[in-house]
Amino acid sequence: MSAPPPVSPSNALFVARLAGLVRRGGRVLDAAGGTAACAQALLAAGLQVTALDEVGPEDLFDGLLAVDALATVAPPDWPAYLAGFAVLLRPQAPAYLTVELGSGPPPGMRDWLEAVGFTITAEVDDERYRHLLLTRVLSLGSRSALG
Repeated sequence: MSAPPPVSPSNALFVARLAGLVRRGGRVLDAAGGTAACAQALLAAGLQVTALDEVGPEDLFDGLLAVDALATVAPPDWPAYLAGFAVLLRPQAPAYLTVELGSGPPPGMRDWLEAVGFTITAEVDDERYRHLLLTRVLSLGSRSALG
């Protein structure tokens, strides 16, 4: 098996920050499921990584890895996806989200993040992406309230 492609310096920085914020042995949800190099870095840091399609009905996570997780989602659908991510996280859980810069992040992105209980704690733009480190600060109640 070959090694996954290397991550960018910004990815590496934000994955390291995420790993440092999740308790040792904590569970991180990989919402994109295809970010092998990032997931391997989290595993090497002593964390458990679960792909989105492996989430059970009662699962809660200590962190979220969402690199390219919204790349194929139309911006009007982002609020629902962000709310879905938030409800899978424990209160105060950190999250790492990337947004492609091609046409720029949707104008309502900051409001959408805030509305579902995320605050932005760090933000960096590189040549292709906006990298966001978030904290889940609001409890959204049960998952059934979303659907």
